[in-house]
Amino acid sequence: MYKEQRATATTWRYPRQFVLQLPLDLPATFVVNEEDAFKVGDNVTTSPVPSTLVAQFDPSKMVDLVDPKTLAPTGKQVLLSDVYVALFSFYLSLARERDTMPKAPLMTPPMTETIPGPVMAAKK
Repeated sequence: MYKEQRATATTWRYPRQFVLQLPLDLPATFVVNEEDAFKVGDNVTTSPVPSTLVAQFDPSKMVDLVDPKTLAPTGKQVLLSDVYVALFSFYLSLARERDTMPKAPLMTPPMTETIPGPVMAAKK
């Protein structure tokens, strides 16, 4: 190939998106969508992969905590019900902030006149 060069790359997979699905009438489900990262020299590129982890959310489960940057165990644990409380509280603070913001004015006024056009009679 023209000007082909060999290079050493580092690759890893990491969580791109966390989703806690909370249907009203079904058990909660935790979904993690993953992405692959490739580092060649100082350049890092990412590529979504068709990799998804799915598990029923069990609030009574304890999880060992790790440092997200180093992946080293912290020696601590967290109860998943505490994670849920933190996430729900964060959601509620965002929703309350949104609901106290002034409403943006409509860009176009609502229609107040009838637009002429054919009227279709319903078929029996």
